[in-house]
Amino acid sequence: MVAIVSVPIFLIALSIETLLFDAAFYASGQRQHAIGRTTEFNEAQLAPINGAIVAFFGSNESLIASLGAAGAPVDVFNEREIGHMNDVREIVRRVSQAKWLSLVTLGLIFFARVFFRRRDGLVWIGRLEAIGAGLTIGLIAAFGLLAAVDFESLFLRFHLLSFDNDMWLLDPRTDNLIRIFPFGFWFESAVTVAVRAVLFALVVGIGGFAVSRARIGAAR
Repeated sequence: MVAIVSVPIFLIALSIETLLFDAAFYASGQRQHAIGRTTEFNEAQLAPINGAIVAFFGSNESLIASLGAAGAPVDVFNEREIGHMNDVREIVRRVSQAKWLSLVTLGLIFFARVFFRRRDGLVWIGRLEAIGAGLTIGLIAAFGLLAAVDFESLFLRFHLLSFDNDMWLLDPRTDNLIRIFPFGFWFESAVTVAVRAVLFALVVGIGGFAVSRARIGAAR
């Protein structure tokens, strides 16, 4: 059971992490939802800000230091926005920890199974990967249904559960963080994470099924 659950944890965490560290995705979403709509910034002005955010997520330096190093204006975000971004970085780190913990767990279980069971162990691993991939797709489908019904409420509940303060309550008229990344951007982000997770799951599931069938065939 631990191994099966580790598969969707790894795939979903990987999908979230690849998006959070993808400055090109930020720029694409901003072209669609922010530039010329919620902010006066143009693409060239937002590029160093996006790069600074990605660097900030992957480091221990302050957001102001990351902005300065990227050549972005250091005063683009106010104190409240910076505080919220510090909280967001903690979430990013938890996602990364979940990814690595699940990967290490799977690696140890797989090694032990193959070491002690040899060929039967590979068949078992293939089946486990296929089941874990199916569970991932099922979880994404359930999330998709909830999001389709009321993504705004889901988005609100996520913030209420994830943060122990109200610094995430920003003013779309004055706070650049929410102007640069408006609600539509986050809906598209959720869809992108879901699509990536499903694609990763399909690769893992097909690979696991192929390994299990190949070993079964060899055993015959």
